[in-house]
Amino acid sequence: MGRLGSFSMAVPFDNRYIGMKGTPYTVPRWLPGTIYMRRGIQASDLPLKYDSFGQRLLALRPSKDSIMVDLNQIDKFVLRETVPSSDGKPVVQTERLYQRLENPPAAIRDSFVEVLYARDNGKYALYKLPRKIFIKSQPDQGYNSGRDYNEIMDVSELYLKLPSGTLAKLAKPGNKQLEAVLPKEEAERLKALKLNIKSEDDLRKVVAQLDTK
Repeated sequence: MGRLGSFSMAVPFDNRYIGMKGTPYTVPRWLPGTIYMRRGIQASDLPLKYDSFGQRLLALRPSKDSIMVDLNQIDKFVLRETVPSSDGKPVVQTERLYQRLENPPAAIRDSFVEVLYARDNGKYALYKLPRKIFIKSQPDQGYNSGRDYNEIMDVSELYLKLPSGTLAKLAKPGNKQLEAVLPKEEAERLKALKLNIKSEDDLRKVVAQLDTK
């Protein structure tokens, strides 16, 4: 942890989210991870949480207090979801890579996106911008019709990098949504494949299939 040095700051216990529906975190638990700093420094095997509502990356120190890592100093970071193996040791099940985009739209220029699919020299890449919004309680809206709790809602956005290098925003995973942003020939090929895109994982697999042909 000391390798983060001046790139982090102590964070006191934060109770702003207590009693609230939803979570500000992309994954609501500490996950082992690695931080790659812009100056070439690498900090590995850290318990990390990414607060996409507050745009904060938190690291847990051995003393069990958390520190906030300065996102301006970070190039990218990885969160790893693990499961226990037969001998009890953790095995990585999923790796989540977060990085900034090259030439992004102005609205997300400083944001970190999760890389859902990408390969070196690939035509396509798929990214997710983790976004959360706060919805305030409205308890005085009449009998049984108000919202008596505050909520953090997930409104994450999907972006597809096209062969032209431009980014296209997808409203949600779906055949029509993907066909609408693809070049005409690719959209026709997608229709011919007769694939059914219902989830984010379906979309990732279809983009990978388009990219390898």
